[in-house]
Order: sequence, then C-alpha cells, then structure tokens
Amino acid sequence: MADKKDDKGFSVRDRRYWATGETAEDQAEAPRADRPSFVVQLEARVEAAESQLREYIGARKVEQSDLQDLRERLQREHGEELARARGRVVAELLDLIDDLERAEQAAADGGSLEALLEGVGMVRSTMFARLSDMGLIRVAALGQDFDPERHEAVSVALCDESLQGKVLQVVQEGYSLGEQVLRPARVIVGKLP
Repeated sequence: MADKKDDKGFSVRDRRYWATGETAEDQAEAPRADRPSFVVQLEARVEAAESQLREYIGARKVEQSDLQDLRERLQREHGEELARARGRVVAELLDLIDDLERAEQAAADGGSLEALLEGVGMVRSTMFARLSDMGLIRVAALGQDFDPERHEAVSVALCDESLQGKVLQVVQEGYSLGEQVLRPARVIVGKLP
C-alpha cells in the first residue's frame, strides 16, 4: 500500500488500483468500510425512499388500471341501457304503425273519407298519449307572452296595445321533454303598428 505520513499528523492513502496492485474489478467489489456513517445513513434513506416510491408507482398503476376498467364497464353498461330504452320506445310505437297500416288498408278497400280521418285521428291521439306517458309536453303558446326560449317567431302581425308581444297564432306546435325544449313552437307575434 502506498500510505504516506505527513509531518502534520494525518495520513493519505492512495486507492488507485494501479498504486495498490489490485485490478479495477477487485477494488469495485471490495466493501467500503471506511465511509463516514452519515453517508451510509443517507444511502440507506435514499434506498428506502426509492423502494417506497416504487411501491407507490406500482399501486398507482394498479389504481389507474382499475379506474380504466371501471370507466369501460360504465360506458358499456350505459350503452346497453340506452339500447334497452330505445327498444322500449320502438316497441311502444309498433302498435301505432299497425294502426296506420290498417287505416291505409281500409282506405284502399274503399272505406269512406270520414272513417279514414277518424282512424288517423285516433292513431294521432294514441301516439300523443304514449309520448306524454314518456314525459312529452306540448309547449303552451297561444295567448302567452312571447318567450324566445320556448317560441320561434316566424312572423309578426299588427295588433292593438293589449296584444303587444303576445302569441297571436301557432303555426307549428312546440314540444318539451321535462325542462328541455325539443322543438320550439313556431308562432306569429303581435306588434304595434
């Protein structure tokens, strides 16, 4: 070993592998017992922190995977429920198609115009009743104050002061489903000359 004593009382140890006669591999494998204790403690804390970080990352990946699986399952279930709801609506309307076909056949077989109109009116009433059961509501318009969220003005008509801004005539009925306006009522609104 190449130890040198200085005249000030400390020694210097040369650890270069060529000065000690060891190879670089031997020196890399040799334990470092002469490291200060605080370095050993810091290395242990770093190793513990890295181990904890690896555990957190692994747990986070598992959570992300579980969350993605949940998201996909909810989307699949939502799609299935939407398909079932569509099926229920279509099933409700199938009887109406049958009724319209019977009315068409009766007209083709030489039935009276009055009977045809009565049959079509009954189909319309049945259809509106079924849609009402699903939550469909006709938008109130005639005689009401014009509301741009529920009404669409297609024209204006001159009127007296008492009818100013009121719906004078409904051109096409409007409908809402709960609070959502599906189609605004198309109306003619009163305006002062």
